[in-house]
Amino acid sequence: MTRAVWLWIALMAGAPSAVAAQVVGGATGTIAGTVTDATSAALAGASVTVTGPAIMRPRTVVTDARGHYQIVALPPGDYAIEFRHTGFRTATRTGVVVGVDFTAGVDAELDVGPIETAVAVSARPPVVDPSLTSLSFSFDPQMLASLPGARSMGSLLAAAPGVFLTRFDVGGNASPPGVYGALGINSLNRPTVEGINVSGIAPTGFALDFGSFDTVWVGTGAHTAEWYSPGVHMQFVIKSGGNRYAGTIYADYEPRDWQSVNIDAAQIARGAAGGAALPPAEANRVWSDRDLDADIGGYVRRDRLWWYASVRDQDAAIRAVNFPIVPLRTQITSYGGKLTWSLRPSQRAVLYGQGGRNHQPYRLDAFAIGGVGAATAIHESVESTSEQVARGRVWKAEWNAAIGSRFYVDARIGEFDADRPERPRGQAPRFEDIGTQIVCGGSRDLVQSLNRTQANGSINVLADDGPGRHHVKVGWEISQTMATDDWAAASPGDVLHVLRNARPTEVVLFESPSRSQTGQRSYALFVSDGWQITDRLTLHLGGRLDRHRLFLPAQAHGPARFNPMREVFAPVDAVIDWNLFVPRLSAAFDVTGDGRTIAKLSVNQYHTGPGVELAAAVNPNAAPWWRRYAWSDPNRNGVWDAGEEGTELARRGGLSTERLDPALELPRLTEIAASVERDVGHGLALRA
Repeated sequence: MTRAVWLWIALMAGAPSAVAAQVVGGATGTIAGTVTDATSAALAGASVTVTGPAIMRPRTVVTDARGHYQIVALPPGDYAIEFRHTGFRTATRTGVVVGVDFTAGVDAELDVGPIETAVAVSARPPVVDPSLTSLSFSFDPQMLASLPGARSMGSLLAAAPGVFLTRFDVGGNASPPGVYGALGINSLNRPTVEGINVSGIAPTGFALDFGSFDTVWVGTGAHTAEWYSPGVHMQFVIKSGGNRYAGTIYADYEPRDWQSVNIDAAQIARGAAGGAALPPAEANRVWSDRDLDADIGGYVRRDRLWWYASVRDQDAAIRAVNFPIVPLRTQITSYGGKLTWSLRPSQRAVLYGQGGRNHQPYRLDAFAIGGVGAATAIHESVESTSEQVARGRVWKAEWNAAIGSRFYVDARIGEFDADRPERPRGQAPRFEDIGTQIVCGGSRDLVQSLNRTQANGSINVLADDGPGRHHVKVGWEISQTMATDDWAAASPGDVLHVLRNARPTEVVLFESPSRSQTGQRSYALFVSDGWQITDRLTLHLGGRLDRHRLFLPAQAHGPARFNPMREVFAPVDAVIDWNLFVPRLSAAFDVTGDGRTIAKLSVNQYHTGPGVELAAAVNPNAAPWWRRYAWSDPNRNGVWDAGEEGTELARRGGLSTERLDPALELPRLTEIAASVERDVGHGLALRA
């Protein structure tokens, strides 16, 4: 056992580079170019072979009548290209970098001579994409390793050009990142891991393993037909092992002695306090932050079967001014693995999975103090908080294949599943003061769950018949999302006392236990054509057809406070349906003809998705059931007694207080994006 541990440490310490990434869904790039002879005449029938650590086996294509070649669906990484033609010297290009959603243009000129003579040239890393028009940015392994700040999704968003953030992660103080967006869209964001949609990771407490990332793509606008909505979309590509054993260890520790404070003497003079035995200046700062991340990968059989595994443990604590008792602590453990199997030289199967646990001993939630109650409610004791132990999982199974040099196919199934239980830390009567913002008494007892099963895939076809060259992509998506709320108790005794500046004003009476479920099924078909009309002009024509259905499964409630009999709700297969079509159109033009100045224009339409929250609004089996009454505490004993409730002000549960008009239309957004990109040399590009 001791030898095995030291061998594992030695392998990781001796391998500074990360293991390679594997192709996943749309998280791929392209290499394209033209092969000519010394007279600049096109060479048809030249073989172009791409090799690199990110692919198990070489991929070879043949140039068309115009000397053009294109190799699509390449995972991010560094590549070498070999150009061969009978009667010409073989040429190679090394150092070709391929990023997510990026086309690396590599041309070759072959001289007449013996085929055995090889000429190797290091390719200038392309910076400007001459054909794709999306506004995006990719973090490669070197960038990910050197990124400052906490290793989180928030730190990636903070470093991505054009992303708007409301919270910045400095030493683990802001995870999750809060509201973020781009180009005026601060919602509808969609992160994907290995091609699997994991929207909802922030509210469910699911955290990704930063150390397992090989490449992260952040798209902010001008999205192709593959993406349903506007907003900020992220694609996380996970490492995959390789033809050598490699791994990394990362560790950081941040004590509070290294940090400054932001509560000054003037604030202290106005009454700022730090809590019992805590100086006021200590009331709002990171208390501690620790991160330990390790991964390792390699092969079972070279070029045939790769494996990869990772684990991460985080522990961060912050002091909050609205909870001066103890630091708010977050402990996250993540673990994952991946297998990549080359079935044939042109076919692969991929299995991936990640699990995680998020423990927050003290959650600051409130019911009556607005939608941002956790940010403003003041908790003066541990008893008014709840304990969260959330768990989440994401997995996928994928098959992809290159069929000749003109077809590429990929298909995958997967699931994102997360559970977030919250348990109260006290059982005293619950009070929330909407005037002073002070909360006391026991909190809620519930489990919120999110499950999204999904399948997606695409077919890529390359064609050079007729005018220009075409890259046609046809893709599909199917998903079902289920949201479940299990309430054991909304508060101790299912009673919430609402005060205003310490005076009784309302009482909310809940009905629990309750279990509420809502669902959404979505189907999509998209088509896009990257039509390279000339060497300088590329058009992208596409469209997307989506179908959404909100539904309610069979469910029941009671017996409970206001319902002595168990109430059963029949399933509603179709609360409402939408069939939606939107077009996508963009163009890229090489202004100078040398691939260094590109003008781009996009005119895209999107529909904003409904989400299961819309179905929850019309679910008669609400989460939770409650009735709200005026209350003045007539007997002045400080708590609600049966019969003291006054006028009923509102209720939820048992009947739908809202309904959906069958003619309701989802919002449609039109986005126009224009940009000019200039490669100024030395790996630097400017975009306006």
